[in-house]
Amino acid sequence: MREERRHLKIFVAGVFLYTDFPGVTCLRCHASEMVISTDLTECTQCGASYPVLERVPVIFERVVLPSKQDYGATQTARDLLAAFALPTDAMHVLKMRRLIAQRPIFAETMVQTEAAQFLARVRASGWSVAETRGEPPADVHLGPVYLGTEDLQLRVRWLRDYIPRIIPPGKQFTANVRFRNSGNAELRHSPPGNVTIPTLWYRTGGQPVEDVLDVRTPLPLTIRPGQELTLPLRIAAPLQEGRYSLRLPLVQEGVRWWENDAIEIPVFVRRGSWMDTPPGWRFNPDMRLDYGADHARGVEIMREWIAGLDVRYMRVLEIGGNVYPAITEIEGELHNVDVDLLGLQIGCLVQDRLELERNGRRVHQLCASGDELPYADSYFDVIVMFATLHHFPDPARTLAHIATKLRPGGFIGLFCEPVGHVDANNVDIEYLRELQRGVNEQSFVMREWADIFRAAQLRATDAVVEGGSLKARLVHAPTRPRVAPL
Repeated sequence: MREERRHLKIFVAGVFLYTDFPGVTCLRCHASEMVISTDLTECTQCGASYPVLERVPVIFERVVLPSKQDYGATQTARDLLAAFALPTDAMHVLKMRRLIAQRPIFAETMVQTEAAQFLARVRASGWSVAETRGEPPADVHLGPVYLGTEDLQLRVRWLRDYIPRIIPPGKQFTANVRFRNSGNAELRHSPPGNVTIPTLWYRTGGQPVEDVLDVRTPLPLTIRPGQELTLPLRIAAPLQEGRYSLRLPLVQEGVRWWENDAIEIPVFVRRGSWMDTPPGWRFNPDMRLDYGADHARGVEIMREWIAGLDVRYMRVLEIGGNVYPAITEIEGELHNVDVDLLGLQIGCLVQDRLELERNGRRVHQLCASGDELPYADSYFDVIVMFATLHHFPDPARTLAHIATKLRPGGFIGLFCEPVGHVDANNVDIEYLRELQRGVNEQSFVMREWADIFRAAQLRATDAVVEGGSLKARLVHAPTRPRVAPL
């Protein structure tokens, strides 16, 4: 039986050394010999070091700390303390002001953007939180684009697509594509010069298909140079069976077609079954819950699945748990990973309060990326995410990496992941605001989620979609033996 491991604190040279931060490994050499003090995490094998900020190790290869001690606004600190039911005395206000201003700079743009969203998301939850100096703007300013200039270049780099390779004749549907604005001009979503993405069909010999709908997909917002977007593309398949190429260029409406970066996707149009709900999945479109009730439902399902594991003292990781990880009441060794340092630091304060009030279980808080988890392979019995996976630019790649940290017989639990495509002409205002701030929002239909799981070499042993919310229990897919050639 696995025995419970506890922190061992040793007081040396005026600081506490935590000799046991279970499971954590060095990003550089992957050694597990890590020593954590009050301000530094150090690998005793290769010498790599990572900062510890207010009890939270920040395990990234490249991160820049603030050059000077600064403090956030007093009213913002008071508002945050009140939002999380924390004391509002002078000492707590001073600590919170320091936490608010303690913003490390991450090398990756998407990580930096996600790490800066805490105050905006607290406000979106209904709390009134005053602004503070240096806070990112709520909306991105979109400047004008000058049409007709010789140096204007509308360019895109297609990153991945979720377009089925077998489509019934005449089928009309949407499928996600992801691209980056790789040019020097904005891709505008409104006139003049707004950009749309058409779908052009060609036969195998290169002849264009004439008897097909001219379907063009507008953009939900203006895409700045360097920005990425996952967009549900409107598609209408040809009426005749056969092998085709689906070509995706850009159209600057009323100006010109841009085909330098167009891609062609081979598609087989043939009659056959089209399954929107994967085999074995349960779909209850009438069960629609608000955000809080849906997460409570996810926690209930998570506990049922965990109870079915034959492990006495399990190791559980939550990715994206922020202040309130859903695993808090689980019996075992608990870890919470997030890129939002401020959320994790406030989570430590909340845990202090819970330990005093009702002896809540302690969760190890770690600031790290789900794409580069600093843990030993096969370490965890259970890994869970609540409304988190869709924020990663390549969910299949992220899942495949996460699965390396899962022991045989364990499972990955996905909860409250959005299901369905967001129409560019009818975008939810909160969804649009997230996109405008640079947050990687995307949503997949059920067949796309099934393709993501398969690409990560995972199998859904249980999957239910309630309204627009997916809960799925994923395990390692059985490895198929290689067949030797005759």
